[in-house]
Amino acid sequence: AARRDAVASERVAEAKRGEAEAARGAEAEQRAAAEAAKKQAEGKEAEARAVVEFFEQKVFAAARPKGYGGGLGHDVSLRAAIVAALPALATGFNDQPLVEARLQRSLGTTFLYLGDAKAAVVAWERARAIYADRLGPDDRATLNAAGELAYRYHEAGRTAEAMPLQEAILATRRRVLGADHPDTLRSMADVAWTHTAAGHPDAPRLGEEALAARQRVLGADHPDTLRTMADLAYCYATAGRHAEAVRLGEAILKTHQRLSGLDHPATVLSMTRLAIGYGAAGRPGDALKMNEEGLAAMRRAPILDDLEPVLVMGNLAAGYSNAGRTAEALALQEEVLAIRRRVQGLAHPDTLANLNSVASGYDGLGRPADALEARQEELAGRRKAQPTDPRTLANLWSVAYTLHKLGRTAEAVPFLDECILWPADGPRDAAIVGSAIVTRFDHFRAAGDPAGCRATAVLVEGLSPLSAQRMYNAACVRATASALYARAGQTGEAAADADKAMAWLTKAVAAGYEDRAHMDNDTYLDALRGRADFQKLLAAVPEPAPPPREAK
Repeated sequence: AARRDAVASERVAEAKRGEAEAARGAEAEQRAAAEAAKKQAEGKEAEARAVVEFFEQKVFAAARPKGYGGGLGHDVSLRAAIVAALPALATGFNDQPLVEARLQRSLGTTFLYLGDAKAAVVAWERARAIYADRLGPDDRATLNAAGELAYRYHEAGRTAEAMPLQEAILATRRRVLGADHPDTLRSMADVAWTHTAAGHPDAPRLGEEALAARQRVLGADHPDTLRTMADLAYCYATAGRHAEAVRLGEAILKTHQRLSGLDHPATVLSMTRLAIGYGAAGRPGDALKMNEEGLAAMRRAPILDDLEPVLVMGNLAAGYSNAGRTAEALALQEEVLAIRRRVQGLAHPDTLANLNSVASGYDGLGRPADALEARQEELAGRRKAQPTDPRTLANLWSVAYTLHKLGRTAEAVPFLDECILWPADGPRDAAIVGSAIVTRFDHFRAAGDPAGCRATAVLVEGLSPLSAQRMYNAACVRATASALYARAGQTGEAAADADKAMAWLTKAVAAGYEDRAHMDNDTYLDALRGRADFQKLLAAVPEPAPPPREAK
């Protein structure tokens, strides 16, 4: 009995020792968990502090007085402030690379909003490289960053880089996550969409596979499934398979009406897309009716996004315009413009394009003064956002021409001069430059202003390169200035311009100008016809051959 008691006592003591050991283990685990939580919190705090310090000391500091502590002046632009901070971003986070990656992604998005797709892509490339280096190529954060980069490649028109990157992401997600993981399904949809945008012949098949996978895993009514169905409808439309595109669009609309109601924003969007599909399928009446129903529903529904009405009203405006309902189209375009001005600002490309459409609408309704106001506002935005873009040159010409139509050509002259002097190393529309020269010249010739004609000649002579035709034009303008100076009794000025006219005419003939019939009858050259050197030059230009005699 004593022995049994001893054994029992020993077992009790052993159990107590086990309990004590377990308690110590649990306590150690709690301490380790607390320490890990503390380190995680400290890491997040350090990361947040680093982000805040970067923006405070490197971005926001740009608003300081110029030259003071990295300041660029109180009127510094956001883009200039960010660009100035980039060197610090590249070197200031060597011990916190994931913080730099997070900042690079944020700045990439900001650059995109600022309209600088190239700088945005550079930032996302850097972020992806950091994630791949620190976390490995298969990590979810790395794959997400790569997917974001591929999408930006696509947006920037770099489809040749987007497609293989998205295909590689899809292969990795299938291997690591499995075929039915939501990230894998999203990659399938991304690959299909990029192939669609590139017009790749595999796009319909890839879209059908992506839709079938989402229908199987997520169900027919899931938002991602409906989004993939909409992408496939667009794919069918771009491939010319309009009947199939309309069939999918009608199915999407019915589903949204059933799930969300007639006036829900998702329903309105699906109506707008279906209207586009009807138009592409050669059903303009159905398209217009669907757009009108969509606009009515949108006006009844709460707006979730400030830009939500833009697509609906813009498409309906286009439908009205195509149907010859110009006044109704213009009213909608004006509504869209008011939204874009408020939400996107004057310098945004969409606002500028909208202003151009509104100006054209005013022209169509015989309201040139209103058209001029819209075009001048557009020009102010383009000067700021797109100073060397060909559309800015076209906008300059439209302002000048509208002033000319209004009988205000004297006010148009500075704009005409800008058109003529548009940088030769940039994209320059020769037709616009030529029209600007003619308009300027005709204005001063009609006004009997020799100095204005001479100034026009100087502008033409300064163009580079000068074709034989342009040399001939310079001669005509100089000869006209000479005639006007002679009429005003300024014989010295008249002789000087006549000499320059002959010099340019000689160069034109030497450069290949040979329209003898035009030279014989061109009244702009009348001031030169009594000169011996003109007669000699004219004789050197071969006369046109007579037309062949008709056989009897």
